[in-house]
Amino acid sequence: MFLVASRPDDLKLAGAIGRTFEATGNTALSAEFIGVAKDLAEPASLIADNGVTVAPEVIVYWLGVEVGRLHPKAGAVIEEDLAAFIQQSRAQIAQEMLLDNEFFRNTFHSDLPLDCKRCHIPPTDRRSY
Repeated sequence: MFLVASRPDDLKLAGAIGRTFEATGNTALSAEFIGVAKDLAEPASLIADNGVTVAPEVIVYWLGVEVGRLHPKAGAVIEEDLAAFIQQSRAQIAQEMLLDNEFFRNTFHSDLPLDCKRCHIPPTDRRSY
């Protein structure tokens, strides 16, 4: 999350985001908080590298790939929106990776709405899934 630390509303959002990530209990998720100048002049390299155009800006990554951005308004209740966004993004990526058994072997996915017959049926019981 890119935020202006001198703005109380940004700090409240940062706290809510931190609590949301902590509540997931999912070690594959993490949060980083980066303080920026009000005019987005500093830290110039991080702002440019991440294409930040406004603060606060939440960039969501899953397995090292950006899956989207959120631009919460001051005073917004972000917890539910962020949790839904992360769940939707994970489900979309998992659906795209459905044929990659190696991906699922190393990625928590039992909470996602997927048909896991291919990866959870013993090899002797597999048919044309």
